[in-house]
Amino acid sequence: MYLVSTMTEQNRRKNLLREIQRTQDTGEAQQLIADALPDDWQGVPARRLSRPSGSGSSPSPVPKTVLQATDYAAAMLICFVAVLTTLPVGIPFLVIHEPRIAMTVSRGLAFLDLFACGIVLGHYSGGRTWKYGVGITAIGVVLVLVITALGG
Repeated sequence: MYLVSTMTEQNRRKNLLREIQRTQDTGEAQQLIADALPDDWQGVPARRLSRPSGSGSSPSPVPKTVLQATDYAAAMLICFVAVLTTLPVGIPFLVIHEPRIAMTVSRGLAFLDLFACGIVLGHYSGGRTWKYGVGITAIGVVLVLVITALGG
């Protein structure tokens, strides 16, 4: 999914560049850029765009959509982290022979895992880490309650 997301983002940028190069109107080019920006950036004043002048000028070439080695490395790292974070949740079923106890221990480990992920997300976003940890864990608790109520 990471590779698909990376390639999709590259294609979106490439298509935006083509649209900007096709237009002759600076206002339309600025509007294309403004439309591509996230909603919370809409209040940021657009910089003036200038087109190269002169008869010999041509638009810069549109880059090809290519996944780099770093994209593949990032995808492998994401896969490793996904396996690493789900492995502790499965271990109780291997070492505890009573399924009910194994499920309880597994859920407890999953909640600890969610809390740790929330802490990391909170730190990354610059928010209050413990609030993120509790919030993400609460989402997990609600999901477990819904799944249990549905017979899972």
